[in-house]
Amino acid sequence: DRLRQQYQNDMNSLYNTRVNYLAGVRDRAIGDARTKYAGLANNAYVAYRQNMAKRRSMASNLGMTGGAVENLRVGDENNYSTSLSNVNSGRNTAYTNARNAYSDAENDARVSRDTSIANNQAELSQAEIAYNQSQAQFNAQQAAQNAQWEIENMQRENELKQAKEE
Repeated sequence: DRLRQQYQNDMNSLYNTRVNYLAGVRDRAIGDARTKYAGLANNAYVAYRQNMAKRRSMASNLGMTGGAVENLRVGDENNYSTSLSNVNSGRNTAYTNARNAYSDAENDARVSRDTSIANNQAELSQAEIAYNQSQAQFNAQQAAQNAQWEIENMQRENELKQAKEE
């Protein structure tokens, strides 16, 4: 039981080390995605503001007013909104992928640990069975040897008794 417990403790320690490493990988991937998509969102905003400035200048140079200028502004806002939605979607997908990869790897680590523990317990059980069988066989041989010695001793005693009687 001590060996089993030690092996189980070792496997749990290995599992915890692996899971902590995987959590670090996941957290770095999420951090990298956060940085990447924050940059992309910022770029989308800068592009939106630059386009708006260009459109205002263009509209002014062309003498556009009212609804025409409003249509340009709405178009720019829609483009920015679409860009921002794409950035957010990409960021959420990256987060989900990192979390799913962690969950899959953590599950694989758990299955590996549990399988290893089960295999070790089965091997120890087989070793115990083999030891017990060997011990039983040894005890049976010892008992047979002792019985043989007893028979031989009894025969010698009988021979000595008969020799004395003669």
